Amino acid sequence: MKTIDKGHGRLERRRIWTSEDLNRYVDFPYVQQVFRVERVVCNLDGTKQRREVAYGITSVPAHV
Repeated sequence: MKTIDKGHGRLERRRIWTSEDLNRYVDFPYVQQVFRVERVVCNLDGTKQRREVAYGITSVPAHV
């Protein structure tokens, strides 16, 4: 999934990847999914300000 927002002189693109494939390797109560969120923020003139990547674990199932 991908979203793009524009505001405050910036353009922010966010993408998320989710997976249930790693659940058996994760020692986390009631794990249902792991995820990766990538955020790229650019000035409206096209210059890159920053790139962030975050990983997480959730007990929320994919079908919700």
